[in-house]
Amino acid sequence: MRILVVQLTRLGEHEVAAVSRVLEVCLGAEVTVIPEPRPPPIVFYDWGRMQYRSDRVLEWLGRLSHFEGLVLALGDVDAYVPGLNFVFGQADPSAGVAAVYTKRLKMGITSIDRYLERLSKEALHEVGHLLGLGHCRDKRCVMSFSNHVGEVDYKNAMFCKRCAAQLKSSGLRVDCILPEG
Repeated sequence: MRILVVQLTRLGEHEVAAVSRVLEVCLGAEVTVIPEPRPPPIVFYDWGRMQYRSDRVLEWLGRLSHFEGLVLALGDVDAYVPGLNFVFGQADPSAGVAAVYTKRLKMGITSIDRYLERLSKEALHEVGHLLGLGHCRDKRCVMSFSNHVGEVDYKNAMFCKRCAAQLKSSGLRVDCILPEG
């Protein structure tokens, strides 16, 4: 499986490395990073909310990409979709594109390690959606829905047995599986 990482804003090498590492280790992905940022068009920015419209960013990414694989965008911005106050990320499996927005992942951060852990979990979560997984009821599973950063902190950067089995049934390699219990 090939994944292209696109920076919507310039991120630190440690951020891109953490995301690349979790995708390589957990899913055996071949990750390619575009080194220069590709900012989304400013028309997708809602000045009243001070947030990007994530659904429009994903549409733009889908039109932009000619990559033979999945596309994961990362940006140090805040985003939302209509009906929600914000999203940590969003995926469009039909287009093979997803995005993770880091602004809210930095909330209450006491260490860079905690932030990188949150970022890695959300990147793995969105790629999980691209691979056909929905939200999981197991709050420890990376595929559980997170309403706030506390829920991101609680879950693991691993798939529960049920989600892992679903990925494996599609012929995918899954190396990050929660232990029983």
